[in-house]
Amino acid sequence: MTMNSVLKPRRIPRGVEAAPVDSVDESRRTASNDRTGVMWSLFRITIGLVTTMIIFAVPLCVFPSRFGLISAAFALLFILGLGVVIAMVDMPTVVASAVSAALLQNTLLGLFHGNDGEVGIVVNEAKTILVAAVALVVFYRHGWRSRGNRWLLAILAVYAVVLVVHNAGFNSSFVANARNFALPIALLVVIALSDPVRDLGGQLYSQWLVGVTAAILLVGSLGELSMGTEAWRHFLHADALPGLNSLSETTVFAGFELSRVGGFLMEPVTAGYVATFVVLHGAIIFMRAVRTRQCTRGIVLFSFFVVVSGFSVIILASTKNSLLMIAAGVVSYVFSCVGWSKLWAFICSIAFGIGATFAYTTAVQGIGYIPAALADPVGASGGESTSIHNAGLLSGIYSLASSPLGHGVGSGGNFYRLYNPDISPRDWLGSGGESAVGTYLYQLGLLAVLFLSVMTFVVLPRLTEEATAVLAAFATASFFAESLFGAPVAIPALFFIGLLCGLAPVRTATTAGKKIFWAGGGGKNDSALRPRSAIRSR
Repeated sequence: MTMNSVLKPRRIPRGVEAAPVDSVDESRRTASNDRTGVMWSLFRITIGLVTTMIIFAVPLCVFPSRFGLISAAFALLFILGLGVVIAMVDMPTVVASAVSAALLQNTLLGLFHGNDGEVGIVVNEAKTILVAAVALVVFYRHGWRSRGNRWLLAILAVYAVVLVVHNAGFNSSFVANARNFALPIALLVVIALSDPVRDLGGQLYSQWLVGVTAAILLVGSLGELSMGTEAWRHFLHADALPGLNSLSETTVFAGFELSRVGGFLMEPVTAGYVATFVVLHGAIIFMRAVRTRQCTRGIVLFSFFVVVSGFSVIILASTKNSLLMIAAGVVSYVFSCVGWSKLWAFICSIAFGIGATFAYTTAVQGIGYIPAALADPVGASGGESTSIHNAGLLSGIYSLASSPLGHGVGSGGNFYRLYNPDISPRDWLGSGGESAVGTYLYQLGLLAVLFLSVMTFVVLPRLTEEATAVLAAFATASFFAESLFGAPVAIPALFFIGLLCGLAPVRTATTAGKKIFWAGGGGKNDSALRPRSAIRSR
């Protein structure tokens, strides 16, 4: 064989096209990367679940609550230290651990604690401590070490000082309300600062995490439905857990009483709300794939599974607010797709949600409900449970006139009623009860308006259209449900929002010629259409 014969190209028969070697190699690499990504995502989620079991098992077994403050201090150091170490190595693993802790807390307490005395506050707040670990790492990496972001940490520090100083007394109600007011704001700052791919895991990881969440909720709900609530609790060794005594097991919808079950010993309403964010995640991923003509079989199967599973949990939990949340999220996403700015899409979806809620209550209560509710929100409540949430919201808004700076953290809402059972229904709803926004306004007054406005204008430009839609659903529901600010709902919901920020922006006919404000100070189209990781690297 001569050198010329080696260098001579092969002749291709007429009518036969040459195989696109580059495209074939690229498709093989893509398939290999997808398989690797799936295995890596499942590995992270598995390690996250194992971490969750460890942070419940070790404090309960090694630091029992009977030793008081010493046990609490060691348990806090253990959970926070373990969370920070893992977050420094691989933050998405801690995200999975925090989400699973929110979903499985009562189940793990039954497994490792059973009926042996009270559960310490540190163990009960393990999920919140894991979020604190993620926040500390993000604040250090992308806040403190970046001069351009230190002002955001300064705002968060001022907010923390306000929560502590503006209190109505250092008691259990203060601690619970302060936690609920601090957690969503801190998570929004984490979303604003973090890299959605490197820090939170990216799109493929988000789909698997949402899918596992849907599976956990569905299996738990079906287990309770098939065995019955009492038998299900006994099966999971959780008969005497004090947190299960206040679960809402029935509700009224359009005059009919409906029973509720949900998740692995979760509050059914909470399970329904988390399932709502699962449904929104799947629906928006599918709508985006259709919009960009990238609707693969994997995306179709993922969306079908999480939407069907999520709706099944919503139906079993009988959460009426879920329908409103899904509608608000879809409205926001559709408005964004047709060219509206994210701010206007966000505001209009909230306005739609508020209007739809009051319209539904009026349809059930009668045309006289609106003037009666505006004149006396608490007096007009009753009969239809939605009117109770409306009363809490309106009472919180009306309190701004009588007390512009609020009544102090810990002065109202559902937690105040929990620790002060003698409070009258009028005083409870008058303090914003059953409405996260109403409670927030009642306790912090115009300071709440200020901080919510600042967070909206800081965080919203850094979100994708998909993440904005889910945040709109979260914000809309918070007007009519106090549990939206609680850890079991806020942790999965806001982490799912952060994961949606890893989606690449979509260039369409409506966005190609517009200046889009993205993270980093939008202006030019090129920089506006880059993900945040690319902007930071410049």
